[in-house]
Amino acid sequence: MAIIGVGNQLISSTISNNDSRVFRQISREWLIDQDEVELYDFVESHFRRFNVFPTFETLLSEGYLIDDAPDAPRYYLEQVSERYTYNLLVSKHSDLSNAIDSQDMSLAIDILREAYISVSGAGINPDILQLQQLSENVMERVAEARYSRGLIGITTGYDQLDNLTTGWLGGNVSFIVAPIKTGKTFVLMYMLLRAWMSGASIMIVSMEMPPQELVQRILAMITEINPTLLRRGEVSHFKYLDMQDTIRGFDDMPPIHFVAGDFRKSTSDIYRYANQLQPDLVGIDGAYLVDPKDKNKRSAKHESVADVANQLKADAVDLNIPYLATIQFNRQKSRKSSAGFDVNNIGGSHELGQVADYVIGMDHVENESNRRRLKLLASRSSSDDFDVKIKFEFNPPNFTYDSDFVENSGFNSQQQGTSFEEQFSEQNSN
Repeated sequence: MAIIGVGNQLISSTISNNDSRVFRQISREWLIDQDEVELYDFVESHFRRFNVFPTFETLLSEGYLIDDAPDAPRYYLEQVSERYTYNLLVSKHSDLSNAIDSQDMSLAIDILREAYISVSGAGINPDILQLQQLSENVMERVAEARYSRGLIGITTGYDQLDNLTTGWLGGNVSFIVAPIKTGKTFVLMYMLLRAWMSGASIMIVSMEMPPQELVQRILAMITEINPTLLRRGEVSHFKYLDMQDTIRGFDDMPPIHFVAGDFRKSTSDIYRYANQLQPDLVGIDGAYLVDPKDKNKRSAKHESVADVANQLKADAVDLNIPYLATIQFNRQKSRKSSAGFDVNNIGGSHELGQVADYVIGMDHVENESNRRRLKLLASRSSSDDFDVKIKFEFNPPNFTYDSDFVENSGFNSQQQGTSFEEQFSEQNSN
């Protein structure tokens, strides 16, 4: 049977995007066409039995001919919900008109009350979740963890941190915090590139510098060229040709989208771009420069930063996309703790440590200009047993673990010695 309609497109889009989360939000009564109901029943039965959606080939063999649905599943979900609400109100309108014509106000009030209750329960309410749905989500995470060897989400770029966090997960908001001029942008780009090399699409919001400068640093890491020499054009002819070949290979990789912040982007702007592009990971360089959605010029800076953190967290949860951002310690960073870091001193606000899923402190290493220290300062779901030295070198760029430090800590890093250039070649050869 040929099935045409927004309900069909909703189911088609959920299958194409393998979006079980949206599929679980579909209410059977929203599907007003019998063909849509039969299609939904078949897909729902298949999903319950095998825990995967049927393929389009399977649907075709069962007699279901489904149109393409190029938009996001949630777009069609909202359309189906609104269609049901509209039909519901139209059906009540006739009864209400009859009650008014007969001047039966008691009946009219009852109809309005019934309509209000029905409409209130008809729309999509992501804040109301059922035990069954939440339990299934937990079991999905458990199943992934059993076979993923510690990494469920997107790699952080550091194996030990992956083991502690299970990677960046949808809805996570994490901060890399450091004093000014510590090199946090380089470490952010390193972590984003590791995620990109693992197959994740990235959206980078550059608040502090033009995107071209970030791309220059990224190319320096991938091609193992000192970024200063690259900026000066001090590159050999053969290395220049290698760079051109590398850039041509980007077409076979996931996209990296750059958003120019120009010191004036707000959380609403970032949300709009992320919703449009649907990346796997959002990176924000200079989150302390982002404006809150409803900026109040009278607000103190620490209040503005707290508002931004809360809004980024809400947006990450709504989009189910992890956010990773850099932010500054106060100019006079607290040295009261034995670790030399103070999670209550981030951007002038203690609230960031409470909002964030992970806070990673970064600082200089005394008498070692080519090393940096990374320490997990706060964590919602794991221990904070992450305190390492990393290399901070540029001939060639290298931000991996300090091997001596790793060996002394007993942690065996299996892939930290693999260069971006080697990984890129391996990625394109597969």
